Amino acid sequence: MENLNFYIGCIIVLLVTSYRFNLAPPPKPALPQNLPRQLGIILNWFQFKKNTSSSLFPPPRANTTLFKFWLYRAAYTVLGLIVFMAITKFPNLADEVQKIIDLASQSNMPVLKKSGPVVLAFIVAVVFPVIPPFVGADRSLRRYLFERASIPAQQLRERNVLRKAEYDIDPKVLSVVKNKLQADGFDARDIVFEAMPTTRSLWTKIAVLLEHISEWQGQDKYKTAFALLKERDSDILSVDRVTDTFEALKGNARECFAGKRSQLNGSEMKKREDAFRSECKELLVVIYDLLSRVSLKSHFTESERIKCAAEIGFKIEQRPGGPVPDSNDLITLGLVLSGVCLLPLSYKVGFGRAVMITVIIFTAVLVPILIADKLPGLPFRRNGYTPSVAYPFMSGFTVMALTVMISTVYSSINFAEFFSSGADLFDLTKGWKRYIGRSYPWTALPVLYAILIASRIRTGSYPDTACLRGFQRYRAWGCLLDAGIFLICTTGVMIFFVMPKVAVLWGNPAAATEWTLLARPGLISSTLGFFVPTWYRARSLSRKQTAPPSQPPVLDIPVPV
Repeated sequence: MENLNFYIGCIIVLLVTSYRFNLAPPPKPALPQNLPRQLGIILNWFQFKKNTSSSLFPPPRANTTLFKFWLYRAAYTVLGLIVFMAITKFPNLADEVQKIIDLASQSNMPVLKKSGPVVLAFIVAVVFPVIPPFVGADRSLRRYLFERASIPAQQLRERNVLRKAEYDIDPKVLSVVKNKLQADGFDARDIVFEAMPTTRSLWTKIAVLLEHISEWQGQDKYKTAFALLKERDSDILSVDRVTDTFEALKGNARECFAGKRSQLNGSEMKKREDAFRSECKELLVVIYDLLSRVSLKSHFTESERIKCAAEIGFKIEQRPGGPVPDSNDLITLGLVLSGVCLLPLSYKVGFGRAVMITVIIFTAVLVPILIADKLPGLPFRRNGYTPSVAYPFMSGFTVMALTVMISTVYSSINFAEFFSSGADLFDLTKGWKRYIGRSYPWTALPVLYAILIASRIRTGSYPDTACLRGFQRYRAWGCLLDAGIFLICTTGVMIFFVMPKVAVLWGNPAAATEWTLLARPGLISSTLGFFVPTWYRARSLSRKQTAPPSQPPVLDIPVPV
Protein backbone atom coordinates (compact mmCIF):
# COMPACT_ATOMS: atom_id res chain seq x y z
CA MET A 1 0.00 0.00 0.00
CA GLU A 2 2.87 2.34 0.77
CA ASN A 3 4.31 1.81 -2.71
CA LEU A 4 0.90 2.49 -4.26
CA ASN A 5 0.63 5.78 -2.36
CA PHE A 6 4.13 6.70 -3.52
CA TYR A 7 3.16 6.12 -7.16
CA ILE A 8 -0.01 8.15 -6.69
CA GLY A 9 2.13 10.94 -5.24
CA CYS A 10 4.41 10.82 -8.27
CA ILE A 11 1.39 11.14 -10.58
CA ILE A 12 0.13 14.14 -8.59
CA VAL A 13 3.50 15.89 -8.84
CA LEU A 14 3.73 15.01 -12.54
CA LEU A 15 0.33 16.47 -13.43
CA VAL A 16 0.55 19.60 -11.28
CA THR A 17 4.09 20.59 -12.31
CA SER A 18 3.29 19.94 -15.97
CA TYR A 19 0.30 22.29 -15.71
CA ARG A 20 2.19 24.91 -13.71
CA PHE A 21 4.90 25.23 -16.35
CA ASN A 22 2.23 26.17 -18.87
CA LEU A 23 1.66 29.34 -16.86
CA ALA A 24 4.02 32.03 -18.08
CA PRO A 25 6.41 33.09 -15.29
CA PRO A 26 5.93 36.63 -13.98
CA PRO A 27 8.24 39.48 -14.99
CA LYS A 28 11.62 39.77 -13.35
CA PRO A 29 11.21 41.36 -9.90
CA ALA A 30 12.39 44.88 -9.15
CA LEU A 31 15.51 44.60 -7.03
CA PRO A 32 16.92 47.12 -4.52
CA GLN A 33 19.59 49.45 -5.85
CA ASN A 34 23.29 48.91 -5.10
CA LEU A 35 22.66 45.22 -4.40
CA PRO A 36 24.31 42.34 -6.29
CA ARG A 37 21.73 40.84 -8.61
CA GLN A 38 22.07 37.22 -7.50
CA LEU A 39 21.80 38.21 -3.83
CA GLY A 40 18.79 40.36 -4.63
CA ILE A 41 17.07 37.49 -6.42
CA ILE A 42 17.58 35.14 -3.46
CA LEU A 43 16.32 37.76 -0.98
CA ASN A 44 13.34 38.32 -3.24
CA TRP A 45 12.39 34.66 -2.82
CA PHE A 46 11.29 35.42 0.74
CA GLN A 47 8.70 37.98 -0.37
CA PHE A 48 5.12 37.18 -1.30
CA LYS A 49 4.32 38.00 -4.91
CA LYS A 50 0.84 38.22 -6.31
CA ASN A 51 0.05 36.93 -9.76
CA THR A 52 -1.53 39.26 -12.26
CA SER A 53 -3.94 38.07 -14.89
CA SER A 54 -1.53 39.02 -17.67
CA SER A 55 1.20 36.80 -16.21
CA LEU A 56 -0.98 33.68 -16.27
CA PHE A 57 -1.54 33.41 -20.01
CA PRO A 58 0.24 30.51 -21.74
CA PRO A 59 3.13 31.64 -23.93
CA PRO A 60 2.24 32.51 -27.53
CA ARG A 61 2.90 29.78 -30.10
CA ALA A 62 5.00 32.21 -32.12
CA ASN A 63 7.51 32.50 -29.29
CA THR A 64 8.56 28.86 -29.13
CA THR A 65 8.36 25.52 -30.91
CA LEU A 66 6.41 22.47 -29.80
CA PHE A 67 9.58 20.44 -29.28
CA LYS A 68 11.41 23.06 -27.22
CA PHE A 69 8.39 23.87 -25.08
CA TRP A 70 7.67 20.23 -24.19
CA LEU A 71 11.36 19.54 -23.66
CA TYR A 72 11.73 22.23 -20.99
CA ARG A 73 8.31 21.42 -19.60
CA ALA A 74 9.48 17.82 -19.09
CA ALA A 75 12.66 19.11 -17.42
CA TYR A 76 10.60 21.15 -14.95
CA THR A 77 8.40 18.14 -14.25
CA VAL A 78 11.35 15.84 -13.63
CA LEU A 79 12.86 18.37 -11.22
CA GLY A 80 9.58 18.38 -9.29
CA LEU A 81 9.65 14.59 -9.12
CA ILE A 82 13.25 14.66 -7.89
CA VAL A 83 12.34 17.08 -5.07
CA PHE A 84 9.39 14.89 -4.07
CA MET A 85 11.47 11.70 -4.10
CA ALA A 86 14.34 13.32 -2.17
CA ILE A 87 12.08 14.55 0.64
CA THR A 88 10.28 11.20 0.72
CA LYS A 89 13.44 9.09 0.89
CA PHE A 90 15.54 11.24 3.24
CA PRO A 91 13.90 12.14 6.58
CA ASN A 92 16.86 14.34 7.57
CA LEU A 93 16.35 16.44 4.46
CA ALA A 94 12.64 16.76 5.28
CA ASP A 95 13.58 18.06 8.73
CA GLU A 96 15.82 20.75 7.26
CA VAL A 97 13.16 21.82 4.75
CA GLN A 98 10.69 21.99 7.62
CA LYS A 99 13.02 24.36 9.50
CA ILE A 100 13.27 26.64 6.45
CA ILE A 101 9.48 26.73 6.14
CA ASP A 102 9.05 27.52 9.84
CA LEU A 103 11.55 30.39 9.63
CA ALA A 104 10.23 31.97 6.45
CA SER A 105 6.50 31.35 6.62
CA GLN A 106 3.71 32.00 9.10
CA SER A 107 1.49 29.29 7.59
CA ASN A 108 0.50 26.20 9.56
CA MET A 109 2.27 23.56 7.52
CA PRO A 110 1.97 19.89 8.51
CA VAL A 111 5.17 18.17 9.58
CA LEU A 112 6.74 16.87 6.39
CA LYS A 113 8.42 13.94 8.09
CA LYS A 114 5.08 12.61 9.36
CA SER A 115 3.17 13.17 6.13
CA GLY A 116 2.31 10.29 3.83
CA PRO A 117 3.41 10.21 0.17
CA VAL A 118 0.10 11.56 -1.17
CA VAL A 119 -0.02 14.48 1.29
CA LEU A 120 3.66 15.17 0.70
CA ALA A 121 3.12 15.19 -3.07
CA PHE A 122 0.33 17.75 -2.64
CA ILE A 123 2.59 19.90 -0.45
CA VAL A 124 5.51 19.75 -2.90
CA ALA A 125 3.44 20.37 -6.03
CA VAL A 126 0.81 22.82 -4.78
CA VAL A 127 1.89 24.43 -1.50
CA PHE A 128 5.63 24.90 -1.98
CA PRO A 129 5.29 27.12 -5.09
CA VAL A 130 3.10 29.63 -3.22
CA ILE A 131 5.01 30.11 0.04
CA PRO A 132 8.40 31.77 0.54
CA PRO A 133 11.18 31.04 -0.09
CA PHE A 134 10.04 28.36 -2.53
CA VAL A 135 7.70 30.73 -4.38
CA GLY A 136 10.66 32.82 -5.54
CA ALA A 137 12.83 29.81 -6.30
CA ASP A 138 10.05 28.19 -8.33
CA ARG A 139 9.37 31.31 -10.36
CA SER A 140 13.06 31.93 -10.97
CA LEU A 141 13.43 28.36 -12.19
CA ARG A 142 10.36 28.56 -14.41
CA ARG A 143 11.50 31.92 -15.78
CA TYR A 144 14.95 30.51 -16.55
CA LEU A 145 13.54 27.44 -18.33
CA PHE A 146 10.90 29.51 -20.11
CA GLU A 147 13.52 31.88 -21.47
CA ARG A 148 15.48 28.91 -22.80
CA ALA A 149 12.36 27.50 -24.43
CA SER A 150 11.31 30.86 -25.81
CA ILE A 151 12.59 32.10 -29.14
CA PRO A 152 13.03 35.80 -28.14
CA ALA A 153 15.62 34.83 -25.54
CA GLN A 154 17.86 33.45 -28.28
CA GLN A 155 16.77 35.90 -30.92
CA LEU A 156 19.03 38.67 -29.61
CA ARG A 157 22.07 36.45 -30.03
CA GLU A 158 21.01 35.47 -33.54
CA ARG A 159 20.37 39.10 -34.46
CA ASN A 160 23.83 40.15 -33.30
CA VAL A 161 25.38 37.36 -35.37
CA LEU A 162 23.62 38.67 -38.50
CA ARG A 163 24.53 42.27 -37.70
CA LYS A 164 28.25 41.48 -37.36
CA ALA A 165 28.49 39.06 -40.30
CA GLU A 166 29.93 40.01 -43.69
CA TYR A 167 27.35 40.27 -46.45
CA ASP A 168 27.60 39.41 -50.14
CA ILE A 169 24.78 40.23 -52.52
CA ASP A 170 23.70 37.72 -55.13
CA PRO A 171 24.00 39.47 -58.55
CA LYS A 172 20.78 37.83 -59.77
CA VAL A 173 18.81 39.09 -56.78
CA LEU A 174 20.41 42.53 -57.14
CA SER A 175 19.28 42.65 -60.77
CA VAL A 176 15.70 41.80 -59.77
CA VAL A 177 15.74 44.46 -57.03
CA LYS A 178 17.18 47.06 -59.40
CA ASN A 179 14.42 46.45 -61.95
CA LYS A 180 11.70 46.74 -59.31
CA LEU A 181 13.08 49.95 -57.82
CA GLN A 182 13.61 51.50 -61.26
CA ALA A 183 9.96 50.83 -61.99
CA ASP A 184 9.22 52.61 -58.71
CA GLY A 185 11.03 55.81 -59.74
CA PHE A 186 14.59 55.14 -58.56
CA ASP A 187 17.68 55.78 -60.65
CA ALA A 188 19.81 52.74 -61.51
CA ARG A 189 22.90 54.54 -60.18
CA ASP A 190 21.37 54.57 -56.70
CA ILE A 191 20.94 50.79 -56.53
CA VAL A 192 24.50 49.69 -55.80
CA PHE A 193 26.23 47.71 -53.08
CA GLU A 194 29.68 49.09 -52.32
CA ALA A 195 32.46 48.04 -50.00
CA MET A 196 32.00 51.22 -47.98
CA PRO A 197 28.80 51.49 -45.88
CA THR A 198 27.31 54.32 -47.91
CA THR A 199 23.69 55.38 -47.82
CA ARG A 200 23.09 53.77 -51.23
CA SER A 201 24.60 50.48 -50.00
CA LEU A 202 22.45 50.53 -46.88
CA TRP A 203 19.29 51.06 -48.89
CA THR A 204 20.25 48.40 -51.43
CA LYS A 205 20.98 45.86 -48.71
CA ILE A 206 17.55 46.47 -47.19
CA ALA A 207 15.87 46.01 -50.56
CA VAL A 208 17.80 42.79 -51.27
CA LEU A 209 16.97 41.32 -47.86
CA LEU A 210 13.29 42.12 -48.38
CA GLU A 211 13.46 40.33 -51.73
CA HIS A 212 14.82 37.25 -49.96
CA ILE A 213 12.05 37.54 -47.37
CA SER A 214 9.52 37.68 -50.19
CA GLU A 215 10.99 34.46 -51.61
CA TRP A 216 10.85 32.79 -48.19
CA GLN A 217 7.16 33.60 -47.88
CA GLY A 218 6.50 31.33 -50.84
CA GLN A 219 8.35 28.35 -49.34
CA ASP A 220 6.49 25.79 -47.24
CA LYS A 221 9.35 25.68 -44.73
CA TYR A 222 8.76 29.30 -43.70
CA LYS A 223 5.04 29.86 -44.30
CA THR A 224 4.03 28.90 -40.78
CA ALA A 225 6.59 31.22 -39.20
CA PHE A 226 5.49 34.23 -41.26
CA ALA A 227 1.84 33.49 -40.46
CA LEU A 228 2.46 33.28 -36.69
CA LEU A 229 5.05 35.95 -35.99
CA LYS A 230 3.29 39.14 -34.92
CA GLU A 231 4.31 42.40 -33.34
CA ARG A 232 4.25 42.63 -29.57
CA ASP A 233 0.79 43.47 -28.18
CA SER A 234 -0.60 43.70 -31.69
CA ASP A 235 -2.29 41.60 -34.36
CA ILE A 236 -0.04 43.05 -37.09
CA LEU A 237 2.21 40.48 -38.73
CA SER A 238 5.89 41.30 -38.32
CA VAL A 239 6.55 40.84 -42.03
CA ASP A 240 3.77 43.33 -42.86
CA ARG A 241 5.31 45.89 -40.53
CA VAL A 242 8.69 45.54 -42.25
CA THR A 243 7.15 45.82 -45.72
CA ASP A 244 5.04 48.85 -44.79
CA THR A 245 8.04 50.61 -43.25
CA PHE A 246 10.08 49.99 -46.39
CA GLU A 247 7.32 51.39 -48.59
CA ALA A 248 7.00 54.45 -46.35
CA LEU A 249 10.74 55.17 -46.66
CA LYS A 250 10.76 55.13 -50.45
CA GLY A 251 9.79 58.80 -50.70
CA ASN A 252 12.63 59.89 -48.41
CA ALA A 253 15.02 57.62 -50.32
CA ARG A 254 14.15 59.15 -53.71
CA GLU A 255 14.51 62.67 -52.35
CA CYS A 256 17.82 61.90 -50.62
CA PHE A 257 19.35 60.20 -53.66
CA ALA A 258 18.13 62.95 -56.00
CA GLY A 259 19.88 65.54 -53.85
CA LYS A 260 23.13 63.54 -53.86
CA ARG A 261 23.02 63.15 -57.66
CA SER A 262 22.52 66.92 -57.97
CA GLN A 263 25.53 67.35 -55.67
CA LEU A 264 23.58 69.64 -53.37
CA ASN A 265 25.54 70.67 -50.31
CA GLY A 266 24.57 72.40 -47.12
CA SER A 267 23.52 71.60 -43.61
CA GLU A 268 19.91 70.94 -44.60
CA MET A 269 20.91 68.20 -47.05
CA LYS A 270 23.32 66.71 -44.52
CA LYS A 271 20.61 66.57 -41.86
CA ARG A 272 18.20 64.98 -44.34
CA GLU A 273 20.71 62.27 -45.28
CA ASP A 274 21.62 61.60 -41.63
CA ALA A 275 17.94 61.25 -40.73
CA PHE A 276 17.38 58.88 -43.65
CA ARG A 277 20.42 56.77 -42.71
CA SER A 278 19.15 56.55 -39.14
CA GLU A 279 15.76 55.34 -40.37
CA CYS A 280 17.45 52.77 -42.62
CA LYS A 281 19.56 51.45 -39.74
CA GLU A 282 16.48 51.07 -37.57
CA LEU A 283 14.70 49.21 -40.36
CA LEU A 284 17.73 46.98 -40.88
CA VAL A 285 17.67 46.00 -37.19
CA VAL A 286 13.98 45.16 -37.53
CA ILE A 287 14.79 43.01 -40.57
CA TYR A 288 17.51 41.20 -38.62
CA ASP A 289 14.94 40.58 -35.89
CA LEU A 290 12.49 39.13 -38.38
CA LEU A 291 15.09 36.95 -40.08
CA SER A 292 16.34 35.57 -36.76
CA ARG A 293 12.82 34.84 -35.52
CA VAL A 294 11.82 33.10 -38.74
CA SER A 295 15.04 31.09 -38.76
CA LEU A 296 14.63 30.03 -35.11
CA LYS A 297 11.02 29.08 -35.74
CA SER A 298 11.84 27.05 -38.86
CA HIS A 299 15.24 25.49 -38.05
CA PHE A 300 16.16 23.35 -35.06
CA THR A 301 19.96 23.38 -35.21
CA GLU A 302 22.66 26.02 -35.44
CA SER A 303 24.05 24.43 -38.59
CA GLU A 304 20.71 24.75 -40.36
CA ARG A 305 20.48 28.41 -39.39
CA ILE A 306 24.01 29.09 -40.62
CA LYS A 307 23.24 27.38 -43.92
CA CYS A 308 20.02 29.36 -44.25
CA ALA A 309 21.87 32.64 -43.60
CA ALA A 310 24.56 31.72 -46.13
CA GLU A 311 21.92 31.20 -48.82
CA ILE A 312 20.86 34.85 -48.56
CA GLY A 313 24.40 36.26 -48.42
CA PHE A 314 25.56 36.25 -44.78
CA LYS A 315 29.05 34.87 -44.17
CA ILE A 316 28.92 33.18 -40.78
CA GLU A 317 31.87 30.99 -39.93
CA GLN A 318 31.45 27.75 -38.07
CA ARG A 319 33.04 27.55 -34.66
CA PRO A 320 36.23 25.44 -35.00
CA GLY A 321 36.34 22.00 -33.46
CA GLY A 322 33.67 19.36 -33.21
CA PRO A 323 29.97 19.64 -32.46
CA VAL A 324 29.03 20.28 -28.85
CA PRO A 325 25.60 19.78 -27.30
CA ASP A 326 23.43 22.85 -26.85
CA SER A 327 20.98 23.42 -24.03
CA ASN A 328 18.29 21.40 -25.80
CA ASP A 329 20.65 18.44 -26.21
CA LEU A 330 21.69 18.59 -22.55
CA ILE A 331 18.09 18.69 -21.36
CA THR A 332 17.22 15.77 -23.66
CA LEU A 333 20.17 13.75 -22.37
CA GLY A 334 19.14 14.51 -18.80
CA LEU A 335 15.59 13.35 -19.45
CA VAL A 336 16.75 10.15 -21.17
CA LEU A 337 19.10 9.32 -18.29
CA SER A 338 16.34 10.09 -15.80
CA GLY A 339 14.16 7.51 -17.53
CA VAL A 340 16.71 4.72 -17.97
CA CYS A 341 18.98 5.39 -14.98
CA LEU A 342 17.77 7.72 -12.22
CA LEU A 343 14.23 6.47 -11.68
CA PRO A 344 14.92 2.70 -12.05
CA LEU A 345 18.01 2.82 -9.83
CA SER A 346 16.24 4.86 -7.15
CA TYR A 347 14.29 1.80 -6.04
CA LYS A 348 17.35 -0.45 -6.01
CA VAL A 349 20.24 1.57 -4.58
CA GLY A 350 18.45 4.59 -3.11
CA PHE A 351 17.74 8.02 -4.50
CA GLY A 352 21.02 9.68 -3.46
CA ARG A 353 23.24 7.01 -4.97
CA ALA A 354 21.05 6.95 -8.09
CA VAL A 355 21.65 10.69 -8.53
CA MET A 356 25.39 10.14 -8.17
CA ILE A 357 25.40 7.36 -10.79
CA THR A 358 23.31 9.47 -13.18
CA VAL A 359 25.69 12.43 -12.85
CA ILE A 360 28.69 10.16 -13.50
CA ILE A 361 27.08 8.67 -16.63
CA PHE A 362 26.08 12.16 -17.78
CA THR A 363 29.73 13.15 -17.43
CA ALA A 364 30.88 10.03 -19.28
CA VAL A 365 28.77 11.05 -22.28
CA LEU A 366 30.01 14.64 -22.39
CA VAL A 367 33.73 14.06 -21.82
CA PRO A 368 34.55 12.40 -25.21
CA ILE A 369 32.52 15.03 -27.06
CA LEU A 370 34.22 17.94 -25.28
CA ILE A 371 37.70 16.43 -25.76
CA ALA A 372 37.02 16.10 -29.49
CA ASP A 373 35.98 19.75 -29.55
CA LYS A 374 38.78 21.22 -27.43
CA LEU A 375 41.59 19.05 -28.85
CA PRO A 376 40.89 18.83 -32.59
CA GLY A 377 44.57 17.99 -33.21
CA LEU A 378 44.37 14.81 -31.16
CA PRO A 379 44.92 11.79 -33.45
CA PHE A 380 41.58 10.08 -33.90
CA ARG A 381 42.83 7.55 -36.47
CA ARG A 382 46.17 5.97 -37.19
CA ASN A 383 47.30 5.90 -40.83
CA GLY A 384 43.89 7.24 -41.79
CA TYR A 385 42.15 3.91 -41.20
CA THR A 386 42.93 2.22 -37.88
CA PRO A 387 41.30 3.96 -34.90
CA SER A 388 43.83 5.53 -32.57
CA VAL A 389 43.80 4.45 -28.92
CA ALA A 390 44.89 7.89 -27.68
CA TYR A 391 41.47 9.52 -27.88
CA PRO A 392 39.38 6.69 -26.29
CA PHE A 393 41.83 6.12 -23.45
CA MET A 394 42.19 9.84 -22.74
CA SER A 395 38.40 9.98 -22.48
CA GLY A 396 38.38 6.92 -20.22
CA PHE A 397 41.06 8.22 -17.86
CA THR A 398 39.36 11.61 -17.67
CA VAL A 399 36.06 9.99 -16.74
CA MET A 400 37.87 7.84 -14.17
CA ALA A 401 39.28 10.94 -12.46
CA LEU A 402 35.91 12.69 -12.52
CA THR A 403 34.23 9.56 -11.16
CA VAL A 404 36.57 9.57 -8.17
CA MET A 405 35.80 13.24 -7.53
CA ILE A 406 32.03 12.88 -7.89
CA SER A 407 31.84 9.76 -5.73
CA THR A 408 34.03 11.41 -3.09
CA VAL A 409 31.82 14.50 -3.00
CA TYR A 410 28.75 12.28 -2.71
CA SER A 411 30.28 10.33 0.16
CA SER A 412 31.13 13.61 1.89
CA ILE A 413 27.65 15.08 1.70
CA ASN A 414 25.60 11.91 1.95
CA PHE A 415 22.28 13.10 3.32
CA ALA A 416 22.23 10.34 5.91
CA GLU A 417 25.56 11.46 7.39
CA PHE A 418 25.71 15.12 6.45
CA PHE A 419 24.63 16.39 9.85
CA SER A 420 26.66 13.92 11.90
CA SER A 421 30.00 15.06 13.28
CA GLY A 422 33.29 13.51 12.36
CA ALA A 423 32.56 12.99 8.65
CA ASP A 424 35.52 13.07 6.28
CA LEU A 425 34.81 15.94 3.93
CA PHE A 426 36.13 15.73 0.37
CA ASP A 427 38.94 13.28 1.12
CA LEU A 428 40.11 12.45 -2.42
CA THR A 429 42.79 10.11 -1.08
CA LYS A 430 40.18 7.94 0.57
CA GLY A 431 38.03 8.17 -2.55
CA TRP A 432 40.91 6.99 -4.73
CA LYS A 433 41.59 4.08 -2.37
CA ARG A 434 37.96 3.05 -2.58
CA TYR A 435 38.11 3.24 -6.36
CA ILE A 436 41.33 1.22 -6.62
CA GLY A 437 40.06 -1.29 -4.07
CA ARG A 438 37.00 -1.78 -6.27
CA SER A 439 34.64 -1.43 -3.32
CA TYR A 440 32.16 -0.15 -5.92
CA PRO A 441 32.87 -2.16 -9.11
CA TRP A 442 30.13 -0.46 -11.15
CA THR A 443 32.39 2.60 -11.50
CA ALA A 444 34.13 0.69 -14.29
CA LEU A 445 31.03 1.05 -16.47
CA PRO A 446 31.17 4.86 -16.98
CA VAL A 447 34.80 4.50 -18.07
CA LEU A 448 33.67 1.84 -20.55
CA TYR A 449 30.87 4.12 -21.82
CA ALA A 450 33.36 6.94 -22.42
CA ILE A 451 35.75 4.64 -24.31
CA LEU A 452 32.92 3.24 -26.46
CA ILE A 453 31.53 6.69 -27.25
CA ALA A 454 34.99 7.98 -28.17
CA SER A 455 35.54 4.92 -30.40
CA ARG A 456 32.21 5.10 -32.23
CA ILE A 457 31.49 8.80 -32.79
CA ARG A 458 34.34 9.09 -35.31
CA THR A 459 33.40 5.96 -37.28
CA GLY A 460 30.58 5.36 -39.69
CA SER A 461 28.51 8.01 -41.44
CA TYR A 462 25.12 9.59 -41.04
CA PRO A 463 22.54 8.22 -43.50
CA ASP A 464 20.80 10.24 -46.17
CA THR A 465 17.49 10.78 -44.41
CA ALA A 466 15.73 11.64 -47.69
CA CYS A 467 16.23 8.03 -48.82
CA LEU A 468 14.85 6.45 -45.65
CA ARG A 469 11.45 4.84 -45.95
CA GLY A 470 9.16 3.10 -43.49
CA PHE A 471 10.87 1.40 -40.58
CA GLN A 472 14.27 2.60 -41.79
CA ARG A 473 13.44 6.11 -40.60
CA TYR A 474 14.69 5.12 -37.15
CA ARG A 475 18.23 5.50 -38.54
CA ALA A 476 17.78 9.27 -38.47
CA TRP A 477 17.65 9.02 -34.67
CA GLY A 478 19.87 6.10 -33.77
CA CYS A 479 21.92 3.11 -34.86
CA LEU A 480 21.14 -0.48 -33.86
CA LEU A 481 24.72 -1.55 -34.66
CA ASP A 482 26.14 0.92 -32.13
CA ALA A 483 23.53 -0.13 -29.57
CA GLY A 484 24.52 -3.78 -30.08
CA ILE A 485 28.23 -3.02 -29.71
CA PHE A 486 27.60 -1.08 -26.50
CA LEU A 487 25.39 -3.88 -25.15
CA ILE A 488 27.88 -6.66 -25.94
CA CYS A 489 30.84 -4.80 -24.43
CA THR A 490 28.88 -3.86 -21.31
CA THR A 491 27.62 -7.42 -20.85
CA GLY A 492 31.17 -8.74 -21.17
CA VAL A 493 32.52 -6.34 -18.56
CA MET A 494 29.64 -7.18 -16.23
CA ILE A 495 30.11 -10.95 -16.54
CA PHE A 496 33.90 -11.09 -16.34
CA PHE A 497 34.66 -8.15 -14.02
CA VAL A 498 31.75 -6.61 -12.15
CA MET A 499 29.68 -9.62 -11.15
CA PRO A 500 32.62 -11.61 -9.67
CA LYS A 501 33.53 -8.57 -7.57
CA VAL A 502 29.92 -8.14 -6.50
CA ALA A 503 29.78 -11.80 -5.43
CA VAL A 504 32.80 -11.26 -3.18
CA LEU A 505 31.46 -8.01 -1.73
CA TRP A 506 28.00 -9.39 -1.07
CA GLY A 507 29.22 -12.80 0.08
CA ASN A 508 26.36 -14.30 -1.93
CA PRO A 509 27.38 -15.71 -5.34
CA ALA A 510 23.80 -16.64 -6.19
CA ALA A 511 22.50 -13.09 -5.72
CA ALA A 512 25.30 -11.75 -7.91
CA THR A 513 24.03 -13.73 -10.90
CA GLU A 514 20.54 -12.21 -11.04
CA TRP A 515 19.48 -11.13 -14.51
CA THR A 516 18.64 -7.63 -13.24
CA LEU A 517 22.36 -6.98 -12.70
CA LEU A 518 22.79 -7.34 -16.47
CA ALA A 519 19.50 -5.74 -17.48
CA ARG A 520 20.00 -2.30 -15.96
CA PRO A 521 23.54 -1.63 -17.31
CA GLY A 522 22.48 -3.18 -20.61
CA LEU A 523 19.52 -0.82 -20.90
CA ILE A 524 21.67 2.22 -20.14
CA SER A 525 24.51 1.26 -22.49
CA SER A 526 22.28 0.27 -25.41
CA THR A 527 20.32 3.53 -25.05
CA LEU A 528 23.53 5.57 -25.12
CA GLY A 529 24.86 3.53 -28.03
CA PHE A 530 21.68 3.99 -30.01
CA PHE A 531 21.46 7.77 -29.69
CA VAL A 532 24.83 9.40 -28.90
CA PRO A 533 27.04 8.33 -31.88
CA THR A 534 24.21 9.05 -34.33
CA TRP A 535 23.67 12.50 -32.83
CA TYR A 536 27.37 13.26 -33.21
CA ARG A 537 27.48 12.06 -36.84
CA ALA A 538 24.41 14.11 -37.72
CA ARG A 539 25.86 17.27 -36.20
CA SER A 540 29.25 16.60 -37.82
CA LEU A 541 27.69 16.16 -41.26
CA SER A 542 25.64 19.31 -40.82
CA ARG A 543 28.76 21.28 -39.87
CA LYS A 544 30.65 19.97 -42.90
CA GLN A 545 27.82 20.97 -45.23
CA THR A 546 27.63 24.51 -43.82
CA ALA A 547 31.41 25.10 -43.66
CA PRO A 548 32.63 27.78 -46.13
CA PRO A 549 34.36 26.30 -49.21
CA SER A 550 37.59 28.15 -48.41
CA GLN A 551 37.88 26.44 -45.05
CA PRO A 552 39.04 22.88 -44.55
CA PRO A 553 36.28 20.57 -43.31
CA VAL A 554 35.72 21.02 -39.62
CA LEU A 555 35.43 17.27 -39.19
CA ASP A 556 36.61 14.28 -41.15
CA ILE A 557 34.28 11.34 -40.71
CA PRO A 558 35.37 8.29 -42.71
CA VAL A 559 32.86 6.44 -44.83
CA PRO A 560 32.94 2.66 -44.35
CA VAL A 561 34.46 0.76 -47.25
